[in-house]
Amino acid sequence: MIQPTAIHLVCAALGGLALFTLGLAVFLPANTALRELPLTRLQDEKLSPLAAQIPLLEIRDDLIVRRDGSFAAGWQVEGVSTEYASPERLEEVSRAFDAFVKSIRHPDIELQFRYTVSPESTGILRERKETSEDHNAASLWLEENRLSFWQSGIEAEQFRSVKLYVFLAWRPRLSWESRSAYSRFASSLWSGLVHGGVSQLPQILCRAIEQAKTRAIVERNRAEHYRLVEEFSQILETYRIGLEAMAPVKRLSEAELARLLYRSLNPADPYLVSTAASETGSLLNTDWSEGVRYLDLGGILKSVVTLSELPEATFASLIRPLTGLRFPSELIVNLHVPDQPKKIRKLRAVMKKSLAFQLRNDGSRRRDFQAAALERDTVETLTSAVTSSQKLAEIEVGIVVSSSKPAYTAKEREESARELSRRVEAVLHALGQMNGARGYREDVALFPIFTSLLPGLHGVRPTRRDFTLLSGQAADLIPLERPWRGRPNGTPVFLSPTREGVLLRLNPFSPEYANANILVTGKTGSGKSFLIKQLLLQLQVLHPRIAIVTKGTDYRALIELLGGQYREISLRTPTVKNPWDFGGAAPDNTQVEAVASLVFHMVGKTGSDDAVALSFLEKAVQMTYDRLLAIGKMPRFSDLKWTLEHSLTGNAMTEELAHLLAFKLNRWTGEGVYAQLFDRETSPEFKAENDIVCYDIDGLKESPELQTAVAFTIAWAVDQQIGRRDARGALRPTLAIFDEVWAMLEDPILGAQILHAFRTARKRYGSIIAASQGIEDFVGTAEAPHAMGLAILQNTEMKFICAQLGDVSRLKEVLHLTDTAVETVKELRSVPGHFAESYLLVGSQAEMSTVIQLTATPFDYWATTSHPVEMNFRRKFSEEHPEFSQLEVIYQLGLAHPHGLRSSSRKKEVTCAAEN
Repeated sequence: MIQPTAIHLVCAALGGLALFTLGLAVFLPANTALRELPLTRLQDEKLSPLAAQIPLLEIRDDLIVRRDGSFAAGWQVEGVSTEYASPERLEEVSRAFDAFVKSIRHPDIELQFRYTVSPESTGILRERKETSEDHNAASLWLEENRLSFWQSGIEAEQFRSVKLYVFLAWRPRLSWESRSAYSRFASSLWSGLVHGGVSQLPQILCRAIEQAKTRAIVERNRAEHYRLVEEFSQILETYRIGLEAMAPVKRLSEAELARLLYRSLNPADPYLVSTAASETGSLLNTDWSEGVRYLDLGGILKSVVTLSELPEATFASLIRPLTGLRFPSELIVNLHVPDQPKKIRKLRAVMKKSLAFQLRNDGSRRRDFQAAALERDTVETLTSAVTSSQKLAEIEVGIVVSSSKPAYTAKEREESARELSRRVEAVLHALGQMNGARGYREDVALFPIFTSLLPGLHGVRPTRRDFTLLSGQAADLIPLERPWRGRPNGTPVFLSPTREGVLLRLNPFSPEYANANILVTGKTGSGKSFLIKQLLLQLQVLHPRIAIVTKGTDYRALIELLGGQYREISLRTPTVKNPWDFGGAAPDNTQVEAVASLVFHMVGKTGSDDAVALSFLEKAVQMTYDRLLAIGKMPRFSDLKWTLEHSLTGNAMTEELAHLLAFKLNRWTGEGVYAQLFDRETSPEFKAENDIVCYDIDGLKESPELQTAVAFTIAWAVDQQIGRRDARGALRPTLAIFDEVWAMLEDPILGAQILHAFRTARKRYGSIIAASQGIEDFVGTAEAPHAMGLAILQNTEMKFICAQLGDVSRLKEVLHLTDTAVETVKELRSVPGHFAESYLLVGSQAEMSTVIQLTATPFDYWATTSHPVEMNFRRKFSEEHPEFSQLEVIYQLGLAHPHGLRSSSRKKEVTCAAEN
């Protein structure tokens, strides 16, 4: 028989065992090795020394799982293009990010901002080539040379690609049941005793042992993993909305996350992982070594510079010296908003220590400038944090600098080391430009700092490189600004380097733009014509129709090279376009209004109300159409004159107006001085279908009113061609270029017709390119504005502003340019034979603007040059070599003079030869 004392002893023993197990579960430290096991089977994996030091576990569910059990996810951010924005806009962006930082309420999350500069890839050229529809032989040859030219620039790292990423890391609080294998054993044992009692102790012990085994741990952690992922997804969505309020973002997939990590660890490997790597070892495919001041990853040398001293003060755009680096580099900013009361207590302790360093034993003060400065800064930070809405943030800034090419030999290694040292010095200099900030090149702690700056692996290990700032100050150090490069997902119809070193990709016909119209303005010699011709050549990939109205022979060589027709319009040439000839079965209201507007311009002032006269002319034009088309004849102005002379309305005033209009048409009809161009049948050249046509009306410059009338007639004929389908029924884009022919805008009636063309061109797959030496040619002066020109400007999406002459106040007023943009326009420059700068503004938005540095191949240059000496030299060379085609002439000149005739001695020599 069991004694009661034995039972009491057994119960006491069991109770002690239960308390002991509970203590194990709560107080035992976590086993690090087992904490790293849950999501991968690392027990059989042999990690390399490099892999063992990287705090990465695996990539799954579009997340980076780190060794401490925390998660990280990333977004690719479009960024904001505020380089040419107003100071008010810069402050607005800074305040928006300040509000985002202050909204962070989870002390267990950390943010990482990565501003990545890398050489541009050749994918953009491949995409352009695949989408090309060009069928012109000369244009195709020029395009092949252009692609090779850009390819060489990309290989020489002349163009950079800038990308911005944001990573958010979250460290979940682990439950006490999952801290270690001992904890799991204790948890299962305790739960079994509570529910099953002592009677089932053997079964409970077996179940607890099973729970402590590897397979049971994996099953438990898989369930907990998905629970934590769901919680993390809610946190991500919260901060995604906050980021998207400042710039568009896109979530990174598993493959993209793996690609970023793989590229960081294997920079010399030309091949990328095609799918997301699930384990650490699969991301490491390179030989590596650690030098004194750089890392060698497969031949690519990397060095790290960290921020060692804060700037004296922060402001918007403070970080620009670092974001303007042209060589491969990564600017990484890690941001953490800690628990505010706890952080304030730490700062108070720092303040007390700094004060103690300034006191002697007798209580008197001693001079310790470093402690005094620390005390002052701490007091200011604490005061702002306590008395304002600012939050305290911890921030660390690092710049990873890379060499360009892999080094495999000792000589190559020395050259790469020197190149890396020069780039590190450039980074240190850029930091010094940030209002007195200072940087430090890492040496002893190089590898730990490098691993803490890897994508999504921030905050796993302390680096002691962080600074405590207010949220507003931290916002000024975040690299959110990014150079505008057009539409990154659009077809690269037009490519050009920008001043920031990126390749601008532009497609005027992109549906994201309100219209495809373009304005080009600039003084003589600013590269205005060169820019338009380069636009025409590059837009050949769309296989467009092209019509040009100009004054002078600037476009003649290009038009003949492309196999187009060049037509000189003057009183001595037989080329005529009958404005009444519309090529249709019956005129519509728009056609009638256009002819009436032209007649109104011809006759000038009549002394009566303009609206009455125009209305009367529209009725007369309609009557003339009805009368002549009924007998199968196309009307002319002499037919309108007959209609006016025989107009019997029974109203004396109306009949007097009709006879006056008929009298004023004498110069334009019959044997009048202008009848040759207006009272004749349309020439066969105008009726022929031509893809490329240029009309030169410089021969009419002696009569401005005649030149304006002819320009309007041709412009109307060109407008009728926009939207017409070819023989196959395909709708091709049409480019209509009007160069220096804007006198018609001064006439309100003709201006209204031009405005109609600008408004409707986009709907018919057309683009009107207008060029002028000054913006006043379009909009007039402030004292005498052109209403139609201002309306046309509002219907022109893209403005290319070349170097201006004189005052630019009118330009600033009508285009709403910021002071920064105005100063940029004043500083535009061109280097003949190398590049021409112009300020591009899209949609009157400063954030969609940039300065392009338009370059050209030697052959493009000789095809598009407008320099008088070079044009004359090209003409002479062509005459001396009649056996050469136009393309062969361009080829020979490009080989002999790849940068044109630039030297003064050569210019003088060529000029003298041309005069002789």
